[in-house]
Amino acid sequence: MNRRLLSILSVALCFWVYSPGFSDQLVADAGSLVVQKPLDVNGLLALFGQSYWGTPENTEYRPLGVLLFALLMTWFGQSIVVIKAAMVCVHLFVVGLTWRLGKRLFDRKVADGAALIYAFHPLATEAVLSVVGVLDMLMACFALVIVNLALSQTKRRHYFMVVCMCFLCPLVKETAVVLPALLACVVGYQWLNSEVMSKKLIIWAFIGLAGYMAFRYLVFPLRLDRIVDQDLLIQNPLLGVPMLARWFTALFISVKAIGMLIYPTHLSSTYYFDQIPIVDSWTDPRLWLAVGVWLAIAWLVTIALRRRLAWPICMFACGLVIYAPTSHFVLRIYTIFGERLLYPILPFAVLGLARGLSVISPRKIQGLLLLGWVLLGGFGIWKRAPSWANDEALVNAAVISAPNSVQTKISQARHLWRLGHADAAIACVQSGVAIAPWYVAARVLAVRMIAERWDERSAEAFLLEHPREWRTSFWFESLMELRLRRGMHPETGECADYAQQDLDLANQILSRPDEGSRWLRLGFIEDQELAWVLEKCAAGYHVDVRH
Repeated sequence: MNRRLLSILSVALCFWVYSPGFSDQLVADAGSLVVQKPLDVNGLLALFGQSYWGTPENTEYRPLGVLLFALLMTWFGQSIVVIKAAMVCVHLFVVGLTWRLGKRLFDRKVADGAALIYAFHPLATEAVLSVVGVLDMLMACFALVIVNLALSQTKRRHYFMVVCMCFLCPLVKETAVVLPALLACVVGYQWLNSEVMSKKLIIWAFIGLAGYMAFRYLVFPLRLDRIVDQDLLIQNPLLGVPMLARWFTALFISVKAIGMLIYPTHLSSTYYFDQIPIVDSWTDPRLWLAVGVWLAIAWLVTIALRRRLAWPICMFACGLVIYAPTSHFVLRIYTIFGERLLYPILPFAVLGLARGLSVISPRKIQGLLLLGWVLLGGFGIWKRAPSWANDEALVNAAVISAPNSVQTKISQARHLWRLGHADAAIACVQSGVAIAPWYVAARVLAVRMIAERWDERSAEAFLLEHPREWRTSFWFESLMELRLRRGMHPETGECADYAQQDLDLANQILSRPDEGSRWLRLGFIEDQELAWVLEKCAAGYHVDVRH
């Protein structure tokens, strides 16, 4: 069959398998990041002075990523389906870059195989249909472009391109700081192959990275010294274990990531923080499984070095470099393990797999193997895509993949509440409290629902059942909110005759205290005692309300 016709059929099939996720609703993070980012010319400069989530305590800084979301809503905001279809186009563009790299490193046949494996890999589902995953797809683009530049004949304009990429790309997503390290991997590949090395490009890459670090320091300093306070300690299971156990756990999670790169069956259960598998014992079989996998990888790398096989070492090194910044080895205060974080590793994984198949499998069955993968991978995407169509579908997928997660119970309770099933929502979130009694957010959500459904006294009684050693600032804010609603002083518990207008403003602020703009309403509260109480609350969010 004609190669061009095959390409057209593959593209059409790719759109078709993703089509069950096309809907006019943005779910999960996209609902808050994309929908609320309309383009405002007067606010463009403000994007460079705030965090990714717009909250003062957040350290993620992606102004160009936020600007991209704003442009998406400006251009295609009337049809979310168009935005999701555009995400498939971005995915296919990354597939094209992967094909180009495969052709440069190997040959056209290996490149075709890698492109097909990538296009129909189920792991890409979240990155494509969550919309916010476009940043991860762009990270894959950056990695492929810079590797292609290093492998091509170096020209003067390439130095300028590398400097610009290493300066601007981290402003889209911070993981792009690894671009100079990717260049080092390519130089190692060229050294093993006795080729002319692109060492000057690394120097220019570090110049660009230094420019980014200087800009970041001046505009939005990176806070690496975040204090591990009670809030973090309670909500993050990895922080409460010894250092050795944290490394054991990170090692096992890396093996789970390798399994997902091969073929994910459903939404990752470790996407929910309380499902992180804590490995804290030498006798835990999961530790020895992880050790065995990495010893096997080390053995394969040793064989490749002895035979001077540069391509498997280069592909593995590039994947490892991209994985490192988002791994639990580095980010110890984060426990979320999203599938889309692995998306930028896929190009190098599929190139290595396609090359390996071309070496070890007979030519007569290579086409059948690729056809089998297209059918298997396409079915996997078709089955997973509806989970990203709407909130209800995503909640149902979470119930299947992580039924015993407190985060699943919270998502399910919120969905039931929106549908008007108040009693069922309260029962659901209370079951989440039973699963993780130490987790404050689940109890606070239950308290707010009980107060809305029944009365504040019952809600406060349930809140006070939370053990003292697990009470965080969020818990005290919830108690303050309840007592404000009852007209009582938050600290003394005595009755206070607050004006209803002041109480309404206080509740508006406390309903979303992480939004700095809400604290501007504090200036309209006339009661000085109530204003003083809220000022103390604002200090916990690093908000300056003195003016």
